[in-house]
Amino acid sequence: MNAIAVVTLAFYWTWRRTRKPAASNIWLVSFGIIGIILAMGLCTGAVQLVASHEYSQVSDRFLGSIALPSNQKIPYHYMSDGMWPQSIVSILFPFTNDGKLGTGELWSLYIGVLPFFLAAIAIWKRWTNRWVQYLTGLAIASFCYSLGGLSVLHGLSYAFVPFLWMAREASRFLFLAAFALSALAGFGTDALFKAPAIRPALSPLIKWLAITDIAILLLSNLFTPLHTSYWEQFSVLLIAASLAALAMLLRKPASPAVRAVVFGLVLFDLAGFNWLIQDIIAAARPSASEPA
Repeated sequence: MNAIAVVTLAFYWTWRRTRKPAASNIWLVSFGIIGIILAMGLCTGAVQLVASHEYSQVSDRFLGSIALPSNQKIPYHYMSDGMWPQSIVSILFPFTNDGKLGTGELWSLYIGVLPFFLAAIAIWKRWTNRWVQYLTGLAIASFCYSLGGLSVLHGLSYAFVPFLWMAREASRFLFLAAFALSALAGFGTDALFKAPAIRPALSPLIKWLAITDIAILLLSNLFTPLHTSYWEQFSVLLIAASLAALAMLLRKPASPAVRAVVFGLVLFDLAGFNWLIQDIIAAARPSASEPA
């Protein structure tokens, strides 16, 4: 995935530069950059890659009811796992539908509500920036690929990209989409912090969207309880808080206090859905299915 990002970025950068005068040697520079990164990557990964290559010649890969030599290309009809189209909702609701977003390995596109809003602002206000264009294309292409057999991009890439069959789980390519969105969020942050009051008229609209969001949640729970999990309702609260922060950023310059609020909101958001770090005492306790 890193190689795909590096090569496509280099070719995109080169294509943009060739449209300008005095760019006769730009392709040579581009191939030189790719070559240097490729050499460094191969040298760094050789400790694992060489051993894995040797081991693949004497090992088997199990694909359900059959097994193939690990160095043999997997037939495409066994590459059926992937995300479902509705998984795009996970960009705001990471635990929607009880986390059932596809088949095989499942990953969420979630980078945080406010960072996603900032990424959208980058696309809106910084579209003339070549890197914003590239990152947007990378995010869209990665999500389309993660759909697996539902996407023609997945089939074409499998046919023409060398060794791509070794990445069996199409859903893992959401890593590239999350990377692109995170970088776009940085461009969106610059757009708001360096040029505040982008569209002051939008601030009241966003504020009322946040108020409506909270009102719907409260009224629905008071009079007609929602058949949703508390994680989805937590996401609704985060959307409201992010809209309020966005309205504040659109209305006036981002003071140090406002930036601290934005920073704290992003941390609060990501900490709520990040379970990678567990309490060591809780992790050491046996589960209910294990004998004490």
